[in-house]
Amino acid sequence: MNGINDRMIIKYKKLGPIKEADLEIGDMTVICGGNNTGKTYLSYSIFGLFKLWEQLADFSIGNEYIDELSEKGFIRIDLKKFEQKTDKVISAIFKKYSENIQFVFSSQEDEFSDLVIQGNIDKIAVDYSDGIESMYGTKKNRIIQIRKEADSTLLEITILSKNLNDIPPISFLESVINISLTEFFFKNLPNPFLIPAERSGIALFYKELDIHKNVLLEQLTRYERSTDFNPFDMMGKVMARYPLPIKEHIDFIRDLEQIKKQKSSLIQSKYPKGIESILEGSFKIHKEEVVFYAKNPKDKRRRTPVPLYLSSSAAKSLLGLDVYLKHAASEGDLLLIDEPELNLHPDNQRKIARLLATLVNRKIKVLITTHSDYIVKELGNLVMLSNNFKGKKSILRKYKYKEEQFLSPSQLKVYIANNGTIENVYVDSKSGIEIETFDKVINEMNSSSEDIYFSINAE
Repeated sequence: MNGINDRMIIKYKKLGPIKEADLEIGDMTVICGGNNTGKTYLSYSIFGLFKLWEQLADFSIGNEYIDELSEKGFIRIDLKKFEQKTDKVISAIFKKYSENIQFVFSSQEDEFSDLVIQGNIDKIAVDYSDGIESMYGTKKNRIIQIRKEADSTLLEITILSKNLNDIPPISFLESVINISLTEFFFKNLPNPFLIPAERSGIALFYKELDIHKNVLLEQLTRYERSTDFNPFDMMGKVMARYPLPIKEHIDFIRDLEQIKKQKSSLIQSKYPKGIESILEGSFKIHKEEVVFYAKNPKDKRRRTPVPLYLSSSAAKSLLGLDVYLKHAASEGDLLLIDEPELNLHPDNQRKIARLLATLVNRKIKVLITTHSDYIVKELGNLVMLSNNFKGKKSILRKYKYKEEQFLSPSQLKVYIANNGTIENVYVDSKSGIEIETFDKVINEMNSSSEDIYFSINAE
């Protein structure tokens, strides 16, 4: 299978509060730290990198390929020749991304003028054994066919139109070839899905946040009496209103009616019902609204329908994750969540940690930013449970752990964002994960509580 091997280290210089940092993406990546230390900057930048990878990749297709395809309507490309270019393509991707990252954050260009992002990536492993067959165009009007025989190194591109007047423009043909090469050599790169900290508001007000209708109307109203009307300038302002991860999540929630028609690969392979156990209820997506069906404490067979706007803050916070898991998740995805603990009781924070560990073992990579000691400690428990030891079975029964939740230390990369960098946290199979910043706060709180208690009772 093609793609980047497991080891990918992203190097940052001058990304918001982050002065310099190296971050290795693991099966599960955890970034802790105080407020305003750069955690969200890191998660947004990683999301944007993988989201825009295909657009950033450029194999510098020679004119001879374009000319031959335009004239003959058919070419064969020797993939071995382009395999040698992958290292340069990757280096150029990171350089171009560094220069254009303001589009991910919807910020002024000079805000990231000194930013440098580099990728230290293991060598691409290329597998030619699989065959390829895909089409460009619609069902009624197929324009281009892409084919590769199994075990062949030749990629065949055919223009299906018999009318020379219908041959696509050169820029389109160049784009098709470039995308075909990118999809072949990087086909195992993760598809990113980010759930932002703003998710509760997005879930509740997604109709009001509809970028393509409300903001467009706002801009049209502003231009109503103006003769200086530039539609491209207007659309640029509309699309730049939100950072890319937030815009993507708004689009996702807004399209729930269509998304619910799909089934994720997790559904087909025994969907982990973590969200339903956390919320003690389930969501139903109707045409005009989302309704949460809460368990009836008096009759467990019945559920009480509650409109989303009247449901708990936890339900609003977990809607996007629930829909993603049921209708959009696929093996090889990269799921990024800013503050998964948002609006959750400590007990449910432990449950969300177990759910995320289960997803990792279902071959979905997970990256979270968190302030939650409960989540970190529970992930540490899951690491320790990967050992075999006396009394393990009784612990599993007592605390309702499942084997699919266990994590090995090698699956976890844990960091603390602090003082303009991120520090690597050692993950140990026998002691789990120890975060000094959390422990310091907890110890201080316990100490102050004891001092207050004994001072009061000493009077």
